[in-house]
Amino acid sequence: PLGQALYNALVDALDGKKIIFNFGEGTDSWFSYSNGDGITIGQMAAESNRLFHEMWHAYQAYQETTASYGNSLLNQEIEAHYVQYLYLVGLEEYYEEGNPWQKWYNQNPRMASIKALNRYIDDKGNLRSGITSGELQKALDHSIKAFNDDKNYNDYEYDSTRGPLETFKNLKKLTNYK
Repeated sequence: PLGQALYNALVDALDGKKIIFNFGEGTDSWFSYSNGDGITIGQMAAESNRLFHEMWHAYQAYQETTASYGNSLLNQEIEAHYVQYLYLVGLEEYYEEGNPWQKWYNQNPRMASIKALNRYIDDKGNLRSGITSGELQKALDHSIKAFNDDKNYNDYEYDSTRGPLETFKNLKKLTNYK
C-alpha cells in the first residue's frame, strides 16, 4: 500500500513533469534533484527496494524548496532509509537465511541505527506508545552520528530546527494518502 501511495503522490507532485530513469553500470543508485530530475540505478543495484528508496527521495524533494531540501539532506536520508527498511521487512525474502539486506541492517552501524528507530516510531511515522519525542531524538542522534561516520554521508546537513517527528513527515502523510 505504501508503494502505491508513493507512486500516486509522486505523480500528483510532478504535475505533468517527468522523472528520467537511468539504468547503468555499477552498484550505486541515486536521485538527482539539482541536475534535472532523474533516478539512476546501477545494474548491480536493480532491486525494487532501491528504486523505492530513490522514488522516496524524489517525492521528498517535491515537498521542499531546493534550499530546504539541500539543508536537510540527512533528515531526508534517515526517512528514506527507514521507509526502505519498512519495505524490506515486508518482504518474505528478508527473513530467509543469508539475506544480504537483513545482514546489512544487523551488522552495519548506520543501518542498525535505522533498524533501531523502529523501537520508537511505527510504520506510519507515529511515536510508539510510551515513547517520548525526546527519546526519539536520542535515537535520531545515534543515526546522525552513524551517518556522519560514513564517508558517503559525512557532509550531509541535518536540519536540527525540525522536530524529531518531522523527519518522518512524508511517511506520515503517505500512509494516509488516497
